Amino acid sequence: MARRGRNEPCECGSGTKAKRCCGVTRGPGPAELAKAFLADERRRAVGRLLRVSRDDFDELFHEVVHLPVRDVSLQICLPRLLSPELEALRAAIDDDDDDAVDALVGPAVAELDDPQRRAELAKAVMALAESGRVDSQVAAVAVIDLTTASSALLRSSVLEALAVSVGAARTPAGLLVASR
Repeated sequence: MARRGRNEPCECGSGTKAKRCCGVTRGPGPAELAKAFLADERRRAVGRLLRVSRDDFDELFHEVVHLPVRDVSLQICLPRLLSPELEALRAAIDDDDDDAVDALVGPAVAELDDPQRRAELAKAVMALAESGRVDSQVAAVAVIDLTTASSALLRSSVLEALAVSVGAARTPAGLLVASR
């Protein structure tokens, strides 16, 4: 097979000559790698839960929702500068306004939702399971949940991180953080 010449268009599709290529690298980006990681871990998690009854699965799922309260590694890292949606949700949590929280949580979670954050949460849950701090079946349900469109763990993680940031909840170590 003949080599591509220096003056022929670059293989990356940029349209420039190969000798002046824009340097676009091939291969999957971070989002695609995170999606592939989650899909692979989901397949493994489903295998671990084959013999679990529906009632037991529901109990395990209930524990998944409360994981961010148990360990700070399962709380989403909030941006330093909060968007208006996140700030409004934070204020609703501070005011203990459940109706406003319910109305605001969807857009706030959607703003922070991306495959990399979901993969980070999955890795944190798996690390806690490996260390024995979280049951392996709970971790398996958490990984499955993180691959769904509306992840309850992701939602809980955002809510708990905002609650801790406003001082409405304590960290898992029992510290009360108050910042405005």
